[in-house]
Amino acid sequence: MQLIGYKMKGQDPGSIQVVLDEMRKRTCTILKKHYKKLLQDEIESVFDETALLMVERPNIPILLAARDTLNQKVFAGNLHILYNFMVSTHLFFFEGDSYFQIHVDGKWMFDGSFSKIPGICPYHVRSVADVEFEVGQYWQRIMRYAEEHEPLGAIIFRPEKLLEFDAEAMVRHMKFHSVSERAQMRARHQVMNSILGSISNGNIPNYKLMPYMDIVLSCLQEEDVKEKIKEESIRLMQILPEIKKEDVIRDPIQKLEQNEEEKHEEE
Repeated sequence: MQLIGYKMKGQDPGSIQVVLDEMRKRTCTILKKHYKKLLQDEIESVFDETALLMVERPNIPILLAARDTLNQKVFAGNLHILYNFMVSTHLFFFEGDSYFQIHVDGKWMFDGSFSKIPGICPYHVRSVADVEFEVGQYWQRIMRYAEEHEPLGAIIFRPEKLLEFDAEAMVRHMKFHSVSERAQMRARHQVMNSILGSISNGNIPNYKLMPYMDIVLSCLQEEDVKEKIKEESIRLMQILPEIKKEDVIRDPIQKLEQNEEEKHEEE
């Protein structure tokens, strides 16, 4: 049993609303940073995969293409922790006090921020062992009480709110990985994929994936594999572009029209 919880003295509706509003504000700030990181990864992927001729260059600004790809992952119902932005709470009233149970895939990613909200204190059950301690025992009593006294539910953050984020403003504060960093990462991934393909014959049953990954990770320690990664990294460094913020935002159609106008002027 793992439970992210917070305790508030009393059951005053006004105080509860203040806490909920603060939770929403802090959650939005944290998830905006998380979304920005994911968006940066998508932007870098578009640049690199275009340069490597893996995909065609989008006919819209790369920022929009990356944002659309990311939002598809978020709204496709993908429950992977990276893309699940839904945060909610159940509010229990028990023995004169109020208890918030937070539902989020990030587990403890909000704890450092929520713990600073005035009027509440952490009331977590972090592991099975914690169930035997005072807080865990108390939560069990709360849950038994809730079987006959249904708790209130509240949304802290809906994924739809991501659509309100200013992606262009995010780009202005991004620090993209260098050509060298991206080349090293892609070289490692490509060599790992090659090894994985060779030991699996291109067919990986689910139950074999992790055993195969153990073999791949072991191979990464071999000198000849390290040399392959180094050679591939050097090759990729000659291909991958430096990512400039203006190129992320630029509309390729307008750029093409501008080039045509400049060509006609020269003629």
